[in-house]
Amino acid sequence: MCYKQIFRELAAHKARYIILIVILAMSLTLAGGNIMSSNSIKDDVDSYFEEYNAQDGEFKTFFALDDKIIGELGTKGVQIEEKFYADYNYGSDADIRVYKVRNEISRINVTEGVLPANAGEVLLERKFAKANSVSVGDTIEAAGINLTVSGLGTVPDYISVKKNMSDLKPDDADFGLLFVTSEGYDKLFATGRSIHNEVYEYSYKLHGAMTDDGLKKYLNDVAVPEEFVASSIDSMLISITPTDDNERMSAYKADLDTTLSVSIFMAILLAILIAFIISVFMTHTIDEQSAEIGTLYAMGVRRREMMRQYLLLPTAVILIGGIIGTVCGYLMCGISVDNSAVNYSYPDISSKFYPVSILFGIVLPAVFGFAVNWLIIRHKLNSQPLDLLRKTRKNVKPSRVKIKRGSFNRIYRIRQLLREKVVYIVLFVGCFYSLCILVFAFTMFSGLNNYTENCTGDVKWSYMYSLNSMPESVPENAEKAVVKTVASNNVYSGKDHDLTLIGVNSESRYFDLCGECSENEVIISDCAARKFDWSEGDSVELINKKDDSKSSFKVKRIVDYSASLLIFMPEKNVRSIYGFSDGFFNTLLSDEKLESLDVRYVQSVTKRDDIQKAADNLLESMWSTIWVSLGGAVVVFIAVLYLLLKHVIDKSSFALSLMRIFGYRDREVNRIFVDSNLLIVEVAALLAVIVGKPVIDGFYPTLITDIELGLDFTFKPVIYVIIAAVIILSYFASTYLLKRKLRKADFTEVLKERD
Repeated sequence: MCYKQIFRELAAHKARYIILIVILAMSLTLAGGNIMSSNSIKDDVDSYFEEYNAQDGEFKTFFALDDKIIGELGTKGVQIEEKFYADYNYGSDADIRVYKVRNEISRINVTEGVLPANAGEVLLERKFAKANSVSVGDTIEAAGINLTVSGLGTVPDYISVKKNMSDLKPDDADFGLLFVTSEGYDKLFATGRSIHNEVYEYSYKLHGAMTDDGLKKYLNDVAVPEEFVASSIDSMLISITPTDDNERMSAYKADLDTTLSVSIFMAILLAILIAFIISVFMTHTIDEQSAEIGTLYAMGVRRREMMRQYLLLPTAVILIGGIIGTVCGYLMCGISVDNSAVNYSYPDISSKFYPVSILFGIVLPAVFGFAVNWLIIRHKLNSQPLDLLRKTRKNVKPSRVKIKRGSFNRIYRIRQLLREKVVYIVLFVGCFYSLCILVFAFTMFSGLNNYTENCTGDVKWSYMYSLNSMPESVPENAEKAVVKTVASNNVYSGKDHDLTLIGVNSESRYFDLCGECSENEVIISDCAARKFDWSEGDSVELINKKDDSKSSFKVKRIVDYSASLLIFMPEKNVRSIYGFSDGFFNTLLSDEKLESLDVRYVQSVTKRDDIQKAADNLLESMWSTIWVSLGGAVVVFIAVLYLLLKHVIDKSSFALSLMRIFGYRDREVNRIFVDSNLLIVEVAALLAVIVGKPVIDGFYPTLITDIELGLDFTFKPVIYVIIAAVIILSYFASTYLLKRKLRKADFTEVLKERD
């Protein structure tokens, strides 16, 4: 019989609880969907790596290894396979990377069609094919040769199909992979139309005691042919990249983990907030039913039984929201997988249910909700039967605040705030939470938008040519530079991240860095300073990726250069510290394409336009996340504001009815019961910007450690205007619903309350 009262409470306020269930279900749908999709992707990709023998790492060399070296590595348990490649222009804007079909390591997963059988056939990476509307059986042109597309597929070493590992995001339309037979590869390379010289890249598997570091040491000790010594090359090894450090193979995991942790954190916080909101409603219900509760106590009903009765509704609401959210998360798991697949290339992922989603989607929200309501309801029911029968509110002490001046409306609003302070505290927390989500979304947008607008502003060159050796002649319009890849430990991720060290000529046209640096000083870009949390005067440790040796430098100055993680020092210092000969250079910078430069000396080409395209693609790929965050923040804000203020109005129905009978007009009633709450929203908004924004800025770098950038999250003035507009529109949407409720207030409430 006691439990029927709870169902009557649910029926009497069904709209209230339906809204709470829907909000919680939406949040847990996102969390549950991400849990199941993330685990599905990780498990299927792990199986994919195993089935197609994914590499343990890869390395590049200045020259091709002879059979003797490969044989010696084989005796040490290192399996080696060539995967030489060259890049070619495709159409007007795109580039393609041509490989031979792999036989052993990182084999091709054919998703449609078959592998190429002759020199006139080619297999395309499927995302590139889709972006360029190419199907099996079509004919494409590469290096002036017509090729028939025999199949589409994916490869384990290009889960993220980036042209360079340091690229921000893959660009499916402008870069792709092609796989041909050995004869087809030689035929294409013989045209001489490759963008750069053939790259000597190898994949490896470690089957014995040798480690990645051991392999690096072995390759560094290999004797260098005489013709390369003249170019200051004292090691055959250009770079070695274990799988864990390979952004093309491991970035998807960091992306999934970040999305998963943020969605779970947000969902749990929202579940706790909803638990507090329900506890406010239940407290009011207990106050209204105190006489009935006192009667039941007098009849011998124990408090424990009453606790079970009043805990049923909040626990049920959260459980229902959790169950709906978990089920919808499973049903929408495929959408989450598809969203992830926008940036990554892997086989079709099968959506699977994982029991851990029950823990985060149902159990934890219900436990938190039960705990919050148990503490509050237990305290509320801890009264004597006689006090409950008399509706004695011993726990409600009259406010000691004395208000001597002001109009009646002003004094009444203050008294109302003091009487319902618990409700207004929960209201403030709810507004602050939802507005922090709003600030979170705009922080994400600002960081990406600031980079998109500024990334090429400081880049004065149009082409950067990375060389594998010094050419015999340098075009007149080219500027020489010494560039070296180094690494440093990142305080946010705890791992080493790559940076580009540039040796700058004092007369450089492209790097206007006034003043000389001593041998132990460097100048860093503001992008690197934000990424590594460096400041002027700091001591930074740079790791030589060739032999893992470390050198310490003092940051002399931070300069505006948002394009990438750069460190500058005079070129003579780079040569001296890292053992290059006088006059050595490995990079050419130019305002225009160097047509006269022999491609045999070119290792890769970076265009200024490529940086802008990558920035635009990064912002575009994050738009869905930004809009979901903005939409969720607005929905939570409106719902919390409406539900709690409606609750205040319901509790004040007696006073409201009296005011209507005494002739107060709608405008005056609205000013007292609705418009006065604007102050709470304003304070919550100010704190979200003043307090929440710096906190969000502080932990944001830990969320984007997979992006090789230090983003500037500073808000432009227009962002504050937009945030204010969103808050005002959301506030008025909520108050509009409340004012409609007030216009329908029942005047007979006064008569019902008379003795």
